[in-house]
Amino acid sequence: MTNPTLEAADLYGMNGSKATKAVLTAAARALMPVILVSYPGAGKTATICEWSREMGCGDPICVVGSQMDPTDVAGIPYPSRDHSHTKYLRPVWQHQCLDGQPHVLFFDEFSNTPRSVQAGLLKIIGERRFADGAKLPGDVYIAGAMNPEGTAASYESISAPMCNRLLFLSFSPTDKEFFDGMTGAWIADWSALSAEERAWRKLVVDFLRTEPQLIHKEPREGARTPDASARDAYASSIGEVDEAEREVIRLAWPSPRAWENVCRVLAGTGMPGRELAPLQHRIVVGLCGMESANELDDYLRRARTSDPFDAIRHPADYVWDLAHAPSATEVTEFASRVVRAIPDCDGHEGRPTPEEA
Repeated sequence: MTNPTLEAADLYGMNGSKATKAVLTAAARALMPVILVSYPGAGKTATICEWSREMGCGDPICVVGSQMDPTDVAGIPYPSRDHSHTKYLRPVWQHQCLDGQPHVLFFDEFSNTPRSVQAGLLKIIGERRFADGAKLPGDVYIAGAMNPEGTAASYESISAPMCNRLLFLSFSPTDKEFFDGMTGAWIADWSALSAEERAWRKLVVDFLRTEPQLIHKEPREGARTPDASARDAYASSIGEVDEAEREVIRLAWPSPRAWENVCRVLAGTGMPGRELAPLQHRIVVGLCGMESANELDDYLRRARTSDPFDAIRHPADYVWDLAHAPSATEVTEFASRVVRAIPDCDGHEGRPTPEEA
């Protein structure tokens, strides 16, 4: 097991990823189950996966309580060969825990777990034993994640005996941790991502650095339709906004998870351009909401005048911009950036090819 230095003075009072992983590690030494509590899409699962890999456990064994009934915990009972007693047919996830390898047993959506299933989990979480008596190895660590009652999909109150067996930990990653996660920390193999997805991830991170309020912005309670000006802007790109479109606009909202999904889906549309194409705009609206889509589109249009690689690809587009620049100094600085960018033109990560340069 890794043994990170716990810098108490820096970590106390924090609930970001660094502090969270330090607590998870300390709790793992004591075989104490930890439940992360945070809003939907905050990155709880991604943080648990990252911590699991850092612990040498690979990806976690994920168990979703809302999809289980009591037999999924205890196993299916069947009589012994001589019919003298009952045995239990273990579910797959329990076999994985007993395969002799280190693991993180991850109970996701814990606040949606029915009380009857919670009762079956008491023995596993409290005594580290399965229904058939098999004991969890010492290198299998238990962690979980849940949303607060107001944001859980189907909240089930957690019983007092269960609460008394868990370490609950509020979780809220900092903006920097989110940016680091989007550009590699959450990803087991960054190089395995397509060049398009890597380019979109870097672009979205650069955009959200300028608009951090859009990293996570839950819809207002009771909000049914977008404001008129935003609706009109959206309507201009797709035509009439009917009731179905209004529902899309109402339901989608930005979160760390939603932005990661944006990058995954937009990767299938190609490299980022100088603006969002209508199809790309609709994708962002459907995942992060209309405000996010409009702001991202505006950012791309603004960034066009400060992107040296785009100037190398489309020099004619910059004639008017540079001719009407506020000062000669700005023109000189931008020209210098273009010259410095030329050696990096290798056709990768959205950059121009040497031929284009």
